[in-house]
Amino acid sequence: MIKIDVGGHRCSFQFNGLYCKGAYHWLNVGGQMVLSFDMSEEIFYTTPLLEDLYAKVKTLEVWKESLIIFYGLECSWLLSIFEMWVMVGDIGGVEGSTYWTKHLTIGPLVCIFYPLIFWKDDVLLLEGHDGRIVSYNLDTKRLRTLPLPGAAYPGHASAYLYLKSLVSLLRGNMLPQYL
Repeated sequence: MIKIDVGGHRCSFQFNGLYCKGAYHWLNVGGQMVLSFDMSEEIFYTTPLLEDLYAKVKTLEVWKESLIIFYGLECSWLLSIFEMWVMVGDIGGVEGSTYWTKHLTIGPLVCIFYPLIFWKDDVLLLEGHDGRIVSYNLDTKRLRTLPLPGAAYPGHASAYLYLKSLVSLLRGNMLPQYL
């Protein structure tokens, strides 16, 4: 177990982390901060979130090599409105040099649950209330239902991007004979 001084904040992280700009980032469940681990310096940093923005849903994502957060301002079964905020500044820089700037508002969207992940630069995948996967183009502001199977239980969909690699995923599961 690694103990980290986070200034008296109780940290409970239930979300998978994200890698961006040489650091791994986690969103605090309570929503007060982002915890970051700089991989080259091997140091933890915290970045506070916006205090004055009440949100029902907070989602941390990577967009165009920047860390972003979605704040769900309205998240009912019929209507969703999300604000997209982009982190500006370098993680671990001078205290106060990292801040959030509002990039855009998405919505109101009908029967959309929450953002899943960016696919391509300006296409966001969202989960519909019925579990279907929907794409939202940030430029055209158009929704398109994708011919993909959705979640078995609405509200539980997830999406992951992969990178091409020379490492074989199939061989990674094979153990040497002597083990």
